[in-house]
Amino acid sequence: MRGETGAAGPGTGKTSSAGLRRFDRAAWGAVTIVAVYFVLALAYSVFNPLFEAPDEWLHYQFIRYLAEKRALPVQAADAPTEFHQPPLYYALGAVTSAWLPVDDYVPRLNVFWRYDGQPPVEDNKNLYLHTSVEDFPYRGTALTMHVLRVFSVFLGVLTLLLAYRLARAVFAARPWLSLGTLAITAYNPQFLFSTSSVNNDVLVTLWGTAIVWWSVRVVQRGLTWRSVVAGGLLCGAALLTKLSAGALLGIVALAVWLAPPGRVRRVPALLSLASITLFLTAWWLVRNMQLYGDWSGLDTMLQAWSASTTSALPPFSAQLWNLWRSYWTEFGYGQITLPMWIYWLISLACLAGVIGLVRWWCFSRRGLFQPDRKVAAILSGAPLLLVIASVVFGVQNPSGMHGRFLLPASAAASLLLMIGWRSWRRPFEAGLDQCWSGGAVVSMLVLAVYALFGVLRPAYAAPTLLTRVAVQHSTTPAKIRFGET
Repeated sequence: MRGETGAAGPGTGKTSSAGLRRFDRAAWGAVTIVAVYFVLALAYSVFNPLFEAPDEWLHYQFIRYLAEKRALPVQAADAPTEFHQPPLYYALGAVTSAWLPVDDYVPRLNVFWRYDGQPPVEDNKNLYLHTSVEDFPYRGTALTMHVLRVFSVFLGVLTLLLAYRLARAVFAARPWLSLGTLAITAYNPQFLFSTSSVNNDVLVTLWGTAIVWWSVRVVQRGLTWRSVVAGGLLCGAALLTKLSAGALLGIVALAVWLAPPGRVRRVPALLSLASITLFLTAWWLVRNMQLYGDWSGLDTMLQAWSASTTSALPPFSAQLWNLWRSYWTEFGYGQITLPMWIYWLISLACLAGVIGLVRWWCFSRRGLFQPDRKVAAILSGAPLLLVIASVVFGVQNPSGMHGRFLLPASAAASLLLMIGWRSWRRPFEAGLDQCWSGGAVVSMLVLAVYALFGVLRPAYAAPTLLTRVAVQHSTTPAKIRFGET
């Protein structure tokens, strides 16, 4: 039994020719999962009307400002915008779309818009009124928006490739478990919805996944000057995309502290990481201080958004539930949700994963997985830090807490779930990995397809236009005479 476990456990580095063939099949499986994600994400981008994703119109305005004026915008305290955001995603979006012709199209608000999401009702879920200007073949602003959405989808593909590398780094000799992890990440409807929209969350999700992967590799292999430079560049890029990525700097510091002895000592590594990060971001922080008297610019943003809303935040417990629910599926501004029984089913499945994870942690010395507990600390710490950051920011932000803020740690969370589920039944037998991963792939794919065709598309579907004959059949003559008429 011990020899069997050692051959199958992660981190052994011993692979036979049959194992190499399994690796090849697993790699092709990963390619298939990512390809299906790409098709699904494109479908999400088409069926989700323009500007219906959270603040998508404001994100688009930032991109167009950069493309047209070649300068950073300045936020005002009396108008909600996304101009407080760091500029990296918007600069990339401007480079991607600057060559496209645009028009003066401005979406019109739907005054009958319904925000309440429970129970799910297919009625006035669109924030804006949509006309034939947005129809295919796309032109002007519509064309630019769809190009930017495809750009976001490609960023999602890069994120999944990094998520797969992360899973393979943890499941070194159990490649099939990497496929289950990849599917949990890729077919999460919220991940599909977010990475098929125009927003900076998609790029910070890429950087967050890269940071977790970097941290795991540092813990496994030790520090080198090359890894230190790469880590500093990742931290700087993440902070120049979204300030919430600052929560993941704690994971970087933890990885440096837990790294085995190498060519670089911990203190010089931390100082170098901080120096590179500060070198990349200092200009942005100084600009905010000069313009707003606040290094982050968030005080001005909160003032503008608080002045634009009169609704009070829901109770804290309701916000926590929304944070959890919207991590999996919450379309639009939260007004389009899955039936409640699906959320409870997801919650039960995740609870089973957490219990299995505790079993794996407690009984790993009995031959279950032989895990590296330092790696487990990295994987657990990333979602935890983002949850804490989301709660802290959510109690100040008028819009509350949202699950999309947790997506930078989604690959780590998916990996932990896969470990927890796999630990329930003969986890030391690698031959069963295909069954468990296959179940995860099918379950998540069904959820993603249902969320698209059963929830998102019907919610935004245009009403059926009546024909003249149908109107005549439904008309009742008044039979009122006015004089001779």
